[in-house]
Amino acid sequence: KARPTVANATAAPVGQCSPPKRLRLVVGVISAPNNFDRRMWMRQKMRVSEARCRGVRVLFVLGSNNRMDRDVQTAVQQENHAHGDVIFVLARDYLPHAVAEKSLAWWLYADARLDAEWYAKTDDDSLSHLPRLEADLAMMDKLGRSHYYYGVMTWRSWTPLHTEPNGACGDRGDDGPSARGPSKTLRSLIKERQMGGECAAAIGPFPFADGSLQALSSDNVRALARSPITVNFSRAHLSRTTEPFWTHEDAGIGYLLYHTAIMQGLPLTFVVLSSWRHNKFWINWFPPKHPSLPDEHVVNTHKIVTPIMAQIALDAYENTTYSEDPIVCVDCTAKWGWSCCHDSPYGRVPIEKFACCNKEL
Repeated sequence: KARPTVANATAAPVGQCSPPKRLRLVVGVISAPNNFDRRMWMRQKMRVSEARCRGVRVLFVLGSNNRMDRDVQTAVQQENHAHGDVIFVLARDYLPHAVAEKSLAWWLYADARLDAEWYAKTDDDSLSHLPRLEADLAMMDKLGRSHYYYGVMTWRSWTPLHTEPNGACGDRGDDGPSARGPSKTLRSLIKERQMGGECAAAIGPFPFADGSLQALSSDNVRALARSPITVNFSRAHLSRTTEPFWTHEDAGIGYLLYHTAIMQGLPLTFVVLSSWRHNKFWINWFPPKHPSLPDEHVVNTHKIVTPIMAQIALDAYENTTYSEDPIVCVDCTAKWGWSCCHDSPYGRVPIEKFACCNKEL
């Protein structure tokens, strides 16, 4: 029996267009029960009805274990009846760390319940430009590889089976993988791994994508969701009832992908966007050296808080065309500087199978 797709599992009609039989992309937007206005705004600005005609669905992700009162429950039910785009994943939606549980649960839900070529995750405080994301997916298809991991990335190390929920260790910076050479953060993490200390039992460093926009190909979602490492990780954190809780969801997802690749020898394909060019963070807090408006290269903006800034972002999106920066793959060791720490107690990092790619400026 075929698994239900979003296209036939929800009731909203498509209209006059003829979408492809298999979904091209499903975007999971991490939301909260009371964020009705955010969801409505995103449906309008992302033009989700038009996207459905291209085989793209946008779903809003809530936790199945929640404490909604009767009024909120009724309102969410009515919302879903009208739009058919609210889903519930196995996560607690009432704790401070709910976004972490929902983020991981989204990938598990996608593998178990959906059928698409690509999956993405974003938040309801972000605005993704779907046609530009789709253009990037088309460029990645032409690379002829598999197990894609896409987004603005930086480096991290992680200690498996750590006594603390957040196993990340070492320095963290915003200087991610670049074809221009090793970043300061990567050099620092390599040094920490070589010297031991708090990272003595860690694996990495590895790139991980910022949660405001990340995309995985379906084969990578399948590998992640069905890995025993991921299953055990999810069960352990869902069963934790007292603080501290797991909160580093982006680094945690990156770790699980990386550890799964080690265990299964997967040929990961990292595709790294340029922060501030392809992804505008904290649009209401722009640093003085960065432009205050999205331009024709922007795929995503994060933290659109005020209505006026939201309108500025929308105007910029709607009145520019996408200038396609190419995706260029380079030698992981020679260009990115990913030259160390490929042996671990869990197996060897299959670095020779990896592809290290940047969306060039």
